[in-house]
Amino acid sequence: MLDQARDPKAAAATRPFVANADRLAIDFPDDVARSRARIEAPLAAVVGADDAHAVYHLIMGVVHEALGQRRAPSRREADAVTEFAIRGCTVDG
Repeated sequence: MLDQARDPKAAAATRPFVANADRLAIDFPDDVARSRARIEAPLAAVVGADDAHAVYHLIMGVVHEALGQRRAPSRREADAVTEFAIRGCTVDG
């Protein structure tokens, strides 16, 4: 997702959906839920559903902010968020 936000062409295509995410979630809740599940499922298989859901929201928050500001997340920002998520998912609770 962060690489998609870093790619100018992909970011431009994604921006309208991110900008209208709240409205789309209200108007098309089942479609939005299926889309989120497709993104979360591979991660959930490894780290569990709760952590996958948290990581999804972390990443989407960064993507939403960057696309809203019409900027690409830097490689450093993308790496830092990814590494943070991995550390969080591998800590024994």
